[in-house]
Amino acid sequence: MSTLTHQILSSVRDFYLNSRDYNGFPTIKIDGKEDEIESAIKELIQDGSVVINFGDRHPNPHILAFNPEDTAKELAKFDEYDWRSACLYPSKGLLADAVNDDQLRDQPYSRLLRLGEPQLGMHFFELTVLEIYRNDPRYHYDVGDIQGEISVKTEFYDGAQMRQEDKTFLQTFGFGYSTDLSIRVVAAFNWYLSRMAAEHQQIWKAKEVYGEYFAHPDYIRTTSGHFPERASILVAFLEELRQINELSARMGRSRFFRRDFCENSRPREFAFLLRPTLREYQNFVHILDKMMSENINRDFFQNDVPYEREVEEKDGRIKRVPLNSITILEDWLAMYFRSENPEPLQNMIKTFRNVREGRQPSAHSVEDDSFDLQLLSRQRDLIQDVYNAVRTLRLIFMNHSSASDYNPPGWLQESRFWVY
Repeated sequence: MSTLTHQILSSVRDFYLNSRDYNGFPTIKIDGKEDEIESAIKELIQDGSVVINFGDRHPNPHILAFNPEDTAKELAKFDEYDWRSACLYPSKGLLADAVNDDQLRDQPYSRLLRLGEPQLGMHFFELTVLEIYRNDPRYHYDVGDIQGEISVKTEFYDGAQMRQEDKTFLQTFGFGYSTDLSIRVVAAFNWYLSRMAAEHQQIWKAKEVYGEYFAHPDYIRTTSGHFPERASILVAFLEELRQINELSARMGRSRFFRRDFCENSRPREFAFLLRPTLREYQNFVHILDKMMSENINRDFFQNDVPYEREVEEKDGRIKRVPLNSITILEDWLAMYFRSENPEPLQNMIKTFRNVREGRQPSAHSVEDDSFDLQLLSRQRDLIQDVYNAVRTLRLIFMNHSSASDYNPPGWLQESRFWVY
């Protein structure tokens, strides 16, 4: 190894280990003749001591975003890209010899970076890892259907009511799935995990799962600087409620749903399950019924159909029994709507009733909780059923003469949303 080659190797290793963010060593900082520098870099790449980042796979060559390509590809890029604008990184093999066994042992994800793992390497975790943040009011736990973030509320971060070890944050995390969509997991990049406090890195490490998982496509898109491709089916459900209310107004009637839960009023429980337990599933069904049949506004029907029925009791007396909102809706549709294919309407009413019946066990009895991974798939099937139900209602309302010039949002009309 020439003197120049040895100098480059030492500079690359030391620069990486001593930089705060594990940055690459810019080739422009190497002094010497260009042909000798190029030859020395190629030698180091060839023998597996360093890797080179041209910034072609990630716009910032100063961070090792992904695992390096194989040696042949890196060497071939010397003819395609300007190596003078690239950065060099020590290989994992070189770092394994340079990092002792005790360094950052209490910070497993920070240690991975020190050992040359890419900053955007993805790790997957059990959903339950999020519970301590969701259930602790000292944290800001902001989560959507595809991604979220965790931070400490200012009054606790600045105060003495919280241990220093718990003052942690996770700038971004997403959700992922097994390849058959049967298991939902948390997905997080190595870099953001490494920013967490040591104790919390260890908590997450204990919850890490291994196997065939993938991060949600729109989480990858948004964290790469692109707009999301689609909304989630839960957002689509809320939009259907809003569109139904808009059609109600066109029909000269009161809002069909009392609330559409848009504009930041979405219930926190209206979300994919965080823990696949019977209790969480029943809580979801409970909030779903509140958003559907319990949310129907009887003023919409304008007394077109009876709200009560007469029932003869055993002693012969006649008792007036109030009808539930689903029956009133069914009677109203029977009066005003005819279709050659009654199946969608029947399925819609059946779904409303299934949600109502599914809520009742948790409302009227006490059951032992249970853990069942199949509840994730069961919830996803239910969400698709209830979405189809409200969509059917919107399509029925679109048959009204006042809706002749009505057009739903394009993404809704074309069903551009994720079902997971």
